[in-house]
Amino acid sequence: FSSHEKICEALLKRYQDLKKLLNELCGMEEWDVRLDYEPEAFTRWVMQKEAPQISKVEKDAAFQSEGTRYLLKKKLSLSLQERQEKWIANFRQAILQEVSRFTQKIQAINHFGDEAICALTCLIPHDRREHFALEVTKLMRTSDWGPVDIKVTGPFPPYSFCEAIS
Repeated sequence: FSSHEKICEALLKRYQDLKKLLNELCGMEEWDVRLDYEPEAFTRWVMQKEAPQISKVEKDAAFQSEGTRYLLKKKLSLSLQERQEKWIANFRQAILQEVSRFTQKIQAINHFGDEAICALTCLIPHDRREHFALEVTKLMRTSDWGPVDIKVTGPFPPYSFCEAIS
C-alpha cells in the first residue's frame, strides 16, 4: 500500500469479511497431521499382508514359459501397486475420519510427496487441544498402521485458514 490512508480504505472495504473471519478464528489453533512412510518398507509390509495372493501368482509363474513368467511378474507388480494404493486410501480415510471428529475445518493434501501419504491442516478449538492430541496418539497405538508414521505438530496460529487480502 502506498499510504496509511490506502491501508485504512482497504480495511474498511473488507471490514465485514475480516470481522467474520476473525470471529471464526478466535480461540482456534492450527495443527498438522501427516502420514509418512518409507516406500520400500511399505511395499514389504503390503506384500506380507497380501502374501496368499502373491504366493499363488508366484507359484503359477514357476511352471510357465519365460514369456508367461514375465507377463505374470508384470501382473503381480501391477496388482501389488493397486493393493498399495488401496492401503494408502484406507489409511487416508481412517485418519481423516478420526481427525474430523475434533476439528472445525480441515484442509487436506492427499499426496504430499514420495514419503508422505497425506497431510492435514486442522483448525481446532483451543479447549479441545488436549483431547485431539490424546485421541490421535491413541489411534496410533491401537490401529495397525504398519510402517506408516503419524506425525502431529502444533499448535500454530491459524494462518492456513486466513484468506489472502487483495
